[in-house]
Amino acid sequence: GRKGDSRAAAEACESLARTSSVAAHQLMAWYDAARLWLDEVRDAERGVVALEQAAAIDVAYEDVFTRLSALYAERKLDSELAALLERRLELVTDPEERVTLEVDRARALVEMGETQRARAALEAALAARPDHTTALGAFGDLCAKEGDWAGAEQAWVRLARLLPSPAEQRAIYERLGDLYSSHAINLSRAEVALREVLKRAPSDLGTLRKLVDVYRRQNDTAHAVEIQQEI
Repeated sequence: GRKGDSRAAAEACESLARTSSVAAHQLMAWYDAARLWLDEVRDAERGVVALEQAAAIDVAYEDVFTRLSALYAERKLDSELAALLERRLELVTDPEERVTLEVDRARALVEMGETQRARAALEAALAARPDHTTALGAFGDLCAKEGDWAGAEQAWVRLARLLPSPAEQRAIYERLGDLYSSHAINLSRAEVALREVLKRAPSDLGTLRKLVDVYRRQNDTAHAVEIQQEI
């Protein structure tokens, strides 16, 4: 049937790739094989192998990088993904694209447990684009994971000002509220952060309870009682 024809065609492309001595021909043949394996035969394993061969010749060819990075991410092949992103970064000059690649690379490195390298990648991204919200978010997450609350606080305070949607702002203020009440203790800042959450979600019970707790810890009974009555 059709699948059998596609399989034969993919194998023919591969043998052409292996016997050719011209890099450009090898590249096209591996790429054609990969497309057939992935789109027609639906054999992802063979598709990945063919894409890897194509990427070894030219990682910027057609959509080799996009497809291979997505397949690595899907399979949680973090070290392969990080190495592929590094190779792509060597070729990219566009600052916006570089930042995005650095953030993706940092995420892969975090999954590998390579937190120092991840941090260096994010610092490089933020040095180029200090207001890049995705990079700031990833940096805040990494700092929090490592217990670097000063770093997390700086990233989240900046993010809260930069994020466009109230829902995203609320999520960051929730994290700041948690940071100030549980980690880098500063109860007056915790109160401010929780009030910012309530501006965007006035009847959120969890936040109201946290605010009562913050007032109690500051021995501010009047405010604690006032909020308690709203619950």
